[in-house]
Amino acid sequence: MERGETVAEAAVRELREETGAIPERVYNLSRAESFYLHRLDQVAIVPAFAARIHPDVVPTLSGEHDAWRWVPIAGADMVLAWPRAHRAIADLAVLLRTGDAGLLEDTLRVV
Repeated sequence: MERGETVAEAAVRELREETGAIPERVYNLSRAESFYLHRLDQVAIVPAFAARIHPDVVPTLSGEHDAWRWVPIAGADMVLAWPRAHRAIADLAVLLRTGDAGLLEDTLRVV
């Protein structure tokens, strides 16, 4: 996060910086993930977001990435390394199964 930036603003900025994509919508997945940063001896807690990107968008990758591909949600587990990412995908599949958050739209949509 940069000074004066909200967590959701930081997520949108990072998406734009790393892929060139501007999301149509951003949702709070109503979960926070924690992990231990052993080199700093700190515990980080980060919220999980999902961004809806127009299917015609072709990402322009930053130097942090060397490839990209669209993956159907049903196959996402096959390409994710972290167990917490698997849990977030499971939440995403339930919360946004209709393309939006349905009855929770006013609660989960942040952008």
